[in-house]
Amino acid sequence: MSTILVIDDNPSLRHLIEGAIAEYGFRLLFASTCETALGTLSHHDCDLIILDCDTAGLDPLELTARLRKADPRLRIILLANQPTVQTALTALTNRVCDLLLRPLQVEDLRLAITSAVNECRIHDLGVVSADQNWVQLRVPCDLNIVPILQKLLTILQSDLPEETCEGI
Repeated sequence: MSTILVIDDNPSLRHLIEGAIAEYGFRLLFASTCETALGTLSHHDCDLIILDCDTAGLDPLELTARLRKADPRLRIILLANQPTVQTALTALTNRVCDLLLRPLQVEDLRLAITSAVNECRIHDLGVVSADQNWVQLRVPCDLNIVPILQKLLTILQSDLPEETCEGI
C-alpha cells in the first residue's frame, strides 16, 4: 500500500483528495503547513507528496527542492492556483511528476495520483539556465516526459513576453 502525504491548509481540498482516491486503498497522511510536513516525513516513509503551492509556512517551492535533495526518488505532485514562471521552473528543476492547476477536476486528480504512484519515472530533466525571456533545458530522449514537459512549457510560454512567444 502506497503512502501519500498531502501538504495543504485547505480542508475542502483535503476532503476532495480523500474522496477522489478512497477506493484505491492508499494510506493518506495530511499536513497543514510545510513545517508539519517535514516532521511527518521524518517519522513516515511516503511514496508520493501532493503539495499545494499556496500552503502556509515555508516557501513550497523551496520545500520541493529540499524534498528532492533529501530523497531523489520521491514522487511529487504540485497544485497551483496561478502558476508562475517560478512555479514551472521549480517543477522542471525538481522533477515533479505533475503540476495540477485549479480548479481541480476529480478525474485529473485521480489520473495524476495513480500515474505518479504507478508510472512516474523521475527524469533527469534540468534547467540549464533561465532568463526573463528564455529557458534552456536539458531533456532526456524519453517520450514519457512529454506530457509534463508540455504542460510546464505551456505555463512558461503564457508568462513570457509576446515577442519571445512568437519565436517559440
